[in-house]
Amino acid sequence: MTHWDINAQDVSCCECATPFEEGNCVVSNISEQNGEFKRRDYCQQCWDKVGTKESFYYWKSIFSREKKKSVFIDDNTLMDFFTRLTEEDSEEKQNFRYVLSLVLMRKKILKFDDVCREGDREYLLMEDKEGREYRVWDPHLAKETLADVKQQMSSILHQDFLSEEE
Repeated sequence: MTHWDINAQDVSCCECATPFEEGNCVVSNISEQNGEFKRRDYCQQCWDKVGTKESFYYWKSIFSREKKKSVFIDDNTLMDFFTRLTEEDSEEKQNFRYVLSLVLMRKKILKFDDVCREGDREYLLMEDKEGREYRVWDPHLAKETLADVKQQMSSILHQDFLSEEE
């Protein structure tokens, strides 16, 4: 299984190396390089120069030195990330999308409707509050793989989403 090189939010801009100060806007960018996700954090000034040309997904946050158990990621950001993964073919990204769909169900953003089979694959059919339907491949993840995907998700989004029991 490919591991993603996802680090925690940095304390300085990856472009200009200026340290982030309390309250600074930080743009976290996920890009794909050689089939893997990479995260880089930018100050607003550098982000304005670099832009989104190689971005798979990005979001803004406010820098804080205070260690928090979890950082608030708004529901729209989670749903946008989920939607961006729809057309991705790699197994790793589909595993990530599957776990993210469980998070979205837990947060009552998506609702489980049914299960369908196509060949040897099983899909979860889900619906959002506006009635849009989504089909999510159920990879039937082994416990170790699920733990790995959950860790990657927590690293990317800086939030502990699912407990061991879930």
